[in-house]
Amino acid sequence: METQPDEEITKIYLSYINTAKSLQKGSMKKALPYSLTGLALLLGGFSSIFWAGYKAMANCIFWGIGLGLVVSTIGLISQTRWQKAEISRISHTKPGFEIFFKQVWKRYWPKQMVTGKKLEEFMELIGRKETG
Repeated sequence: METQPDEEITKIYLSYINTAKSLQKGSMKKALPYSLTGLALLLGGFSSIFWAGYKAMANCIFWGIGLGLVVSTIGLISQTRWQKAEISRISHTKPGFEIFFKQVWKRYWPKQMVTGKKLEEFMELIGRKETG
């Protein structure tokens, strides 16, 4: 017989899913300015093919690629730090959220409520005993 969730557990699960999705969107917003700046530097370097002489073109392409990669890397580091801080903050009110979030990132948890073995895993993750 498949285990069915009660209304409270369904609300908790959906809260975890919505929080994880919100955190994913927030982390993307955190990295977007860096990614766009890095892309602009990269494209600016490559655009020198059309307007720079041979010696200047090589320097522009090199610096465009180099600076673009550095700025993008800074963005990824900033995004990761922000995400870790948010996960830590959320974990104080949602037990097991850090593990849950990592599994959501790997698409382990579906958007709709789970049943059966997955429900049991979720209950264990949040520290609840099986009722029934």
